[in-house]
Amino acid sequence: MSNDQKFPSADAGDVQVASSVTDLQQRVRDGQKLLPVGRQTKAPLAAFAVDYQAISLNTLSGIQEYEPSEYTFTALAGTPLSEIVAALASQRQYLPFDPVLIDQGATLGGTVGSGINGPGRQRYGGLRDFILGAEIVTGDGHLVSTGGKVVKNAAGFDVPKLMVGSCGRLGILTSLTFKVFPAPPFQLSGGVVCQNVQDACQVIAQLAAGRWELDAIDFDPQAMTVYFRLAGPEAACLQLAANLQQHLGREVVMLPELDHWSQIAQLRCFSSSHSLVARLPADLSLIKHLHQFAHQHADEFAYRVSVAGALAWLSFSHGVLAEFQAFLSQHQAAALVIRQEGGDRVTQPLLGARQVSTSQQSVQQAIKLAMDPTQAFPPLLDFVPVAAQ
Repeated sequence: MSNDQKFPSADAGDVQVASSVTDLQQRVRDGQKLLPVGRQTKAPLAAFAVDYQAISLNTLSGIQEYEPSEYTFTALAGTPLSEIVAALASQRQYLPFDPVLIDQGATLGGTVGSGINGPGRQRYGGLRDFILGAEIVTGDGHLVSTGGKVVKNAAGFDVPKLMVGSCGRLGILTSLTFKVFPAPPFQLSGGVVCQNVQDACQVIAQLAAGRWELDAIDFDPQAMTVYFRLAGPEAACLQLAANLQQHLGREVVMLPELDHWSQIAQLRCFSSSHSLVARLPADLSLIKHLHQFAHQHADEFAYRVSVAGALAWLSFSHGVLAEFQAFLSQHQAAALVIRQEGGDRVTQPLLGARQVSTSQQSVQQAIKLAMDPTQAFPPLLDFVPVAAQ
């Protein structure tokens, strides 16, 4: 999968364009079944909604408010992340969670809807920790403003966080407010070469539990190297790196540039011809099993670990899909397919078995009914109910 190759999206004729928020509201009130989309950088998330009309929000674009002194901004959902990142950089501010797929055209609304974070989630948290407010077209056609535009706002239910990862199933995001952080004056990255995956997991655990407040922790099984990133004043970063090396008792190789992290955030860390890219919530125990699976299917499956083992990025071919489904079911895990190139289209982006209790299922369905009483938007992603313990 080369860096320049594009992933397929819906044909232009299959996607209608919303001219305004009022247009969206009227479509819902007219009984249209809609699935909001942006630049379709994560096209498989819309693959299964065959009975719903894809509606593009790309015309709802632009930064509405930006107060550098307040460290907040509000932008329309169709705003490209690249525009937001550039505006923040001009004021030496940034989104610490390393937004994903910026170069490919990802939008703010699509990023929130997919709930996908980059490696920077390690230190400061992810999307859910930075979103403050949202405007949402609900399933009855109302425009609801939730949250606020300042950091200190605790009124009512935190509905904006509920929309993170909702994939357009609870409502249509039209505008979003985020808090931001000052950009660090200096960043330093290093790598620790490990003997095997067990050794790598031990190093990851040491780094995550240490006092160094690392910005990011990543593991590349191909290089059998655990990478880390420090951010802050240069003198402090250099001192922490020296202390970290002394604590680990092994050599730390400093990286000459920070492009390593950009490659991960843009999902360009796989150089194979695999057709599918997925995200798998994980832990260090699952990573060890995942490594064995990757070894058994070396020609068709590769992975990369991020966020200190809490997340694995996967790259694989359709030929190993059935075996991988069985692997996920065996370990009661679920992966979300977010990118696809060629081959048969996946009809369900959720792979494996995402198990929830019957009480959780009831809560999810109650939320869905409250947000979307007319079923104007696609159903929630499939899951496997389990009996309450």
